[in-house]
Amino acid sequence: MADPESAFLGLQARMVDLQNPVHVQERLDISGRAVGLGIATGNTEYAAWGHRWRMDASAELGRPIELAADRAAARALVDSLGQEWRSWPVLTLASAKLLVGAFDEVGPLVDEARRIGGPSSTADFFHLVYTAELAAWTGRDASRVASEVARAIDDLPHLARLWLARAWHAAGKLEESRQVWQSVRGNISRMPDDALELLMGAVGAAEMCDVLADAEVAADLYVQLLPYADRHAIAMAHAPYHGPVSLSLGRLALTLDRPEDARPHLHAALTACAELGALPYAALTHFTLARTFRPGTRGRSEHAAAAAGLARRLGASPVQIRPEALSADLDGDPRLTPREREVAALVTEGLTNAAIARRLVLSERTVENHVAHVLHKLNLRTRTALAVSSERHVPRSWTDD
Repeated sequence: MADPESAFLGLQARMVDLQNPVHVQERLDISGRAVGLGIATGNTEYAAWGHRWRMDASAELGRPIELAADRAAARALVDSLGQEWRSWPVLTLASAKLLVGAFDEVGPLVDEARRIGGPSSTADFFHLVYTAELAAWTGRDASRVASEVARAIDDLPHLARLWLARAWHAAGKLEESRQVWQSVRGNISRMPDDALELLMGAVGAAEMCDVLADAEVAADLYVQLLPYADRHAIAMAHAPYHGPVSLSLGRLALTLDRPEDARPHLHAALTACAELGALPYAALTHFTLARTFRPGTRGRSEHAAAAAGLARRLGASPVQIRPEALSADLDGDPRLTPREREVAALVTEGLTNAAIARRLVLSERTVENHVAHVLHKLNLRTRTALAVSSERHVPRSWTDD
């Protein structure tokens, strides 16, 4: 046998070159070779890396049985490999719990991983990553967490600002979210193909395109993500899961006002979620599917009810509120004039008064007056409250299906 250390370093270097999702099958092959090398030489670390790499690929491909088998095999190896290795399988378990919506179990696991890993460890950093995901799903401490993310990204690459945009949006700070998005949106298409977080970044950007109605970036992202329609957005098996790529494609198609294209992607996403038991993303997919139907239609009410039911079971309050709003009669509140409903719809999409004025060719003062009238008529105090409430009154451009 050739020098085992040289052989392993060659596999490790090749793995670094294959981070683009298109190379996932070759990564699986290298993973198997590393496991075999570890067994042949009795080197625990080689085998542990092989299991770890294979778990990452299995997570991306949506193969929970293979992922669980490698997790069990790796756990038996890591005790002799140091703190970082011992914290890693705990994080993979946290990822699995987050995927199925067992939110109350995630926090204790990431706390344990940080305790094992110690200060400045990978587990220490991922503690905030998971805390931000929990805040996005449950609404717990979302503003505080967004502030922590704002501090954490100072030493990270510029595209980490996408994480901050999502965190501010989860906290209901729409203007802050929009400002951060504006600072990063022009660089989304420049994400390097060999970036470990390629799919995760593109999916996060797709979320922002949806919630902020950014059709320009959405058009480019749709083309970028389409080759990976059968994949899952997860950077590594010990990182949070970000849903099937097909869900993001559906959201992007809806942003582009193409509900007929969105539905096949979203039905594929429901199948993918069912195969993984990914209940939070099933709820989000049902909610997105409901948005492709006109108010009062059976498809809209059925998917909205499914989303609300799942969200209630999981305690996913930000998701729970929105589909329940869709279940209401959205044909238009008689208290609002057509122009007020139009303005309210754009507030819901997160547009500022200045942006609404440009869209509707009105003065900014006129838009301010319309927003004030809507708040008064609906007995609401803030734009954030309007952004939630107006979903009960103002549809976007739905189809008749």
